[in-house]
Amino acid sequence: MIQNASNILKSQKQKTNDKELASLVYRIKCLEEKLSVESDFGYGNDRIINYENKITEQLQFILNAISDIPSDFSIQTIQLLNTSIDNVNTLLYKRTELKTR
Repeated sequence: MIQNASNILKSQKQKTNDKELASLVYRIKCLEEKLSVESDFGYGNDRIINYENKITEQLQFILNAISDIPSDFSIQTIQLLNTSIDNVNTLLYKRTELKTR
């Protein structure tokens, strides 16, 4: 999901020279890299799986929001996406903490 979102954003970025969009592309790329080194989802206790489900919901929201947006990204949309990225990062941190216990 995050790769699809990243690809869509990269193509949008090529059409415009918006600094906010460039920052969003960078944050999505960082999230993509972070997710690539995470252990597989679906293993662990119920609390870990709960965090993984929340992460998946946030990623789906990001992909849907990016896919549904016309070529002109509003500041509100970018802020909403940044908040969702922050949520994923927080959930990943909490998941990691649970897995190390």
